[in-house]
Amino acid sequence: MAGKRLNEAGHPLDAWRRARGMTLEELAHEFGVTASMVSQIIHRRKYPSRTLACRIREVTAIPICRLYDLPDGNGESRCG
Repeated sequence: MAGKRLNEAGHPLDAWRRARGMTLEELAHEFGVTASMVSQIIHRRKYPSRTLACRIREVTAIPICRLYDLPDGNGESRCG
């Protein structure tokens, strides 16, 4: 995803979920949180706690830095 603008790239957790045909509720169950929390993470309204980020990494193999991916001044991803 390097080089993609964040608003074009989407959230990797949502892509992972969709690729597996999972609902938000099913994904939330895997992480032990609510579907609302997962939705807020996907829409970048909230960031996961360190514990939740580690659980997401454990389940999905998505690099933790992708969960906290913030744009640089040009809207580009700062996560290598």
